Amino acid sequence: MDEQPTPPTPEIPAAWYPDPSGGAGQRWWDGTKWTEHVHPAVPDATANAGSAGAGAGAGAAATAAVTDGQAAGGTVPAAKRSRRGLVIGLIAGGTAVLLVAGTVIGLNVAGAFGGGGDLTTVGGYDYAEPMLDLERDHEFELRAAYDLEAKASEVGAEEFDTDFAFEVFTDAALSKHAPIMVNQWNDTVTISAQEDAEARYADSDAFEGRETESPRIRDIGEAYGAWGLNATYYLVQHLDEQGAELERPRVTPFTVQHELEAPTVTFATDGGTGNLSVAWQAVEGASSYLVVASSTNGNTREISVVGETDGETTWSTTDAVFDMNEGSKATWAIEQNVGLQLFDRSADELENDATAYQMAELLRSAEFDLGVIATDGTSYSPYISYDGLSVAGDLPFTRAEGATDELYPDRIVGVANLQSVPTKFAFTSLDGATRQSVAYADPAAVVEYPDYSAVGIRGKGTDLGMWLNLERGVDVAAEIAAFNARAEAEAPTTGGGVELVSAPVDEMIDQFEPSTTAPATDLPIVASNDFTRYLAANLIDRQQAIDVSAYVGAPGMPSLDDAIQEATEQNPYVVGVDGYGASDGILYVTYTASADDLAANRDATYAKAQEVVAEVITDGMGDAEKVTALNDWITANAEYDYEALAAKEALGSVPDAEAAAWQASGALVDGSAVCAGYAYAFEALALEAGLDAVVVTGDVTAGGRHAWNKVSIDGRWLAVDTTWNDDEAANQYLMITDAEFTGPAERTEDIFWMQDSRIGDYAAK
Repeated sequence: MDEQPTPPTPEIPAAWYPDPSGGAGQRWWDGTKWTEHVHPAVPDATANAGSAGAGAGAGAAATAAVTDGQAAGGTVPAAKRSRRGLVIGLIAGGTAVLLVAGTVIGLNVAGAFGGGGDLTTVGGYDYAEPMLDLERDHEFELRAAYDLEAKASEVGAEEFDTDFAFEVFTDAALSKHAPIMVNQWNDTVTISAQEDAEARYADSDAFEGRETESPRIRDIGEAYGAWGLNATYYLVQHLDEQGAELERPRVTPFTVQHELEAPTVTFATDGGTGNLSVAWQAVEGASSYLVVASSTNGNTREISVVGETDGETTWSTTDAVFDMNEGSKATWAIEQNVGLQLFDRSADELENDATAYQMAELLRSAEFDLGVIATDGTSYSPYISYDGLSVAGDLPFTRAEGATDELYPDRIVGVANLQSVPTKFAFTSLDGATRQSVAYADPAAVVEYPDYSAVGIRGKGTDLGMWLNLERGVDVAAEIAAFNARAEAEAPTTGGGVELVSAPVDEMIDQFEPSTTAPATDLPIVASNDFTRYLAANLIDRQQAIDVSAYVGAPGMPSLDDAIQEATEQNPYVVGVDGYGASDGILYVTYTASADDLAANRDATYAKAQEVVAEVITDGMGDAEKVTALNDWITANAEYDYEALAAKEALGSVPDAEAAAWQASGALVDGSAVCAGYAYAFEALALEAGLDAVVVTGDVTAGGRHAWNKVSIDGRWLAVDTTWNDDEAANQYLMITDAEFTGPAERTEDIFWMQDSRIGDYAAK
């Protein structure tokens, strides 16, 4: 900020106030300091509502509608698309639906949504007058002289996604989505809460690490019904009545009726342990309080109860840890701040894998927020949404195993002394990032063994630690004292002794700029449709993020799974694809090797294919003669790699060291491959020779997965199995029909090698 705000006098209570530094927005005063973040000064939706007002009565400037006191910085919420799943928005009973023809009944319209009254422009938004104390089953009605489904197709929205037209948020920063239902009948659109949306809860038993559905969770779900989980909602309209995009999105804040007031919450961190402390004001009529964490998986919003008090207005994650069960005399926790972690896997685990798709798939809790619910045992208050990343994202969760192994490679085998040991302790924070704090050796955590001494190494500012084995014959107490003195001397002088090592997982995802075009290549591509061709070109180029929004759901295009399976199965120069996942119209792909290694493999394979074709194919050859020549070269120059197959069966997956056996390079360059390598080698040669060929996968009836080829001979598809032709009884399976695979060679095809609707086009008969 250009200027630090002047603190108010101490008697002013915690609430939102106009930015003291003179900005256009508002800042939150927590009783001791101003937040660094600024929010837009939206109309006061709840100061006079009497039930959901955060800071009501705290002065004329208090604005309870702006309740996300810890949301992302900036003077106004940015007009951006949030990261959500490919199917988002309209969810009912766990199934996405868009009703474009039906009977609109039970409309309870309190004023025309998006119309009437004065608008207040804040940043890039127009704010309408708030709608207060609505019924919990309230439906908003809007006239729409356009077809919503047709408009979705026009703007390229994913199926069932109407975010381009309407959204509902639960926070003033417009970053936390509420699930909604959008129905259209003729020129009327209705917007309502997802049926039973507030009853979908995932209980996290923080004290035992179990996930169950507790009676408390069910009680909350039954109490809410439709709208009502949150103190204030923000309905955003992006289109006008004719379907044209508004110059500025129109925001209508609204509240619904509640029996109990929503607690206003403050958060603090115990600097000594890194645990989160939560405090709130007492709510009249409440007998107990629930500390909750909420998130969305892109389709539904779920809530977890992470703590509960019997009337107390404070709670801490100090008790929300896994047992200190790493061994005798362990003085640390395995995990802390349990139930608040945002990711199933951390940056520490993903760093060395280059697995962009896993980062996208492993977001545990997008749009994560925290709050407190008050209850009298029967009724439940809403909760005010506080951004989880800002409140607790940098707090410790568990030891970062990968970074720990790099810092302490000999901690298990043992070190001669502690003076060569790094004075850093690596941990994974709740946002998935890897951070380092100052390490110290704990004199109370020493276990003597016959051959070594186990010394506990703790991370300052955390409840976490690890064992480090120290060779016998040294003065353990002296080693610990010297280590701790050195750690204190080497500790950073800023940042509280904590350093960021790897960015949070969501930021790691953002480093991948999605490809939106098919990269140019001289390599041949096999594809039965434009989607597969586009994917194959990007996979050959080892793109880790590919924009597929123009193809998913487009008329005549296969499904994403079909397209990527065909691209990987039918193209011998697509190598090293390890896995994939999609999020928000972006396909994230992980590879088994670096870009340089995969490029070297492709180049060597292509050069060998050109060399072989130049050697065995002569002018004037017909299709059948070319196929025979290519088949004979492979069977004469390649051997079946039984060792690679045994290694795969022992490991349960293809070992990295044996990957070439499943690629064209195995048979062409290395001279050793399994059936997949034979099939890809034949396809690479056939394409270079000007033939149309495909790889086929399936099962041999006698047992086992298998791969072979089909090739077009003067317009007729016939089968070739170079693997089985590489036998004493050579070439029994050369240019035959499907029916001629008999006896031990009898087989069935699966559906994974080609777009499903096109498989019949390749029948060999």
